[in-house]
Amino acid sequence: NSALNFASDRCSILKNLGMIYMDRKEYVKAEEHFNMALTIDEDDSFTLSNLGKLLTITNRSEEAIKHLKKAIEITPDYAFAYYNLAKAYQNLHDFPNAIYNLMFSLNYEPDDVYSVNVLGRMFLEVGLNDRALRTFEQVLEEFDKEDKFAILGKAEALNAMGNSKKALEVLEELKKIAKDDKVVTEKIKVLTAKIDNKGN
Repeated sequence: NSALNFASDRCSILKNLGMIYMDRKEYVKAEEHFNMALTIDEDDSFTLSNLGKLLTITNRSEEAIKHLKKAIEITPDYAFAYYNLAKAYQNLHDFPNAIYNLMFSLNYEPDDVYSVNVLGRMFLEVGLNDRALRTFEQVLEEFDKEDKFAILGKAEALNAMGNSKKALEVLEELKKIAKDDKVVTEKIKVLTAKIDNKGN
């Protein structure tokens, strides 16, 4: 029994070290620690999912998909694994599978605003602009009326749908909210310039 506890403790330590290394972007060390943890417990969906995330980040999405599918097989309601699987498919430009898995993730974590915004972006990527618009509006109505990324996405969706006037109005509202946020301010400038150039 103490041998089992030792193995469990060692597995926990390895997983946590893997997370720390991944946060530090030390991906080789993170992968080593996740793989060592999996030699102790090959059915740990947390480790499988984080290894899948790491493999996606390091552009090894096909390999990631195997680990993420196994994580889901072990824990079918694991939203984090579905989210990471969606990101792996997105990396491969397989948007139908990316959207499908992200929607599954949201079935289990419906209040994950970040994932809802990512879903809106995926809809934009495949030209489902009306779905994207509804998704961003859902974030603004149900979660946070000042969510900067949802407002930006709404402007992009409106522009893609040919409503550049309304898109510019939305961007003007966003400027008031964004204030000193340099990333959002830059995105506003880029989209405004894109809309202005299209109009000329």
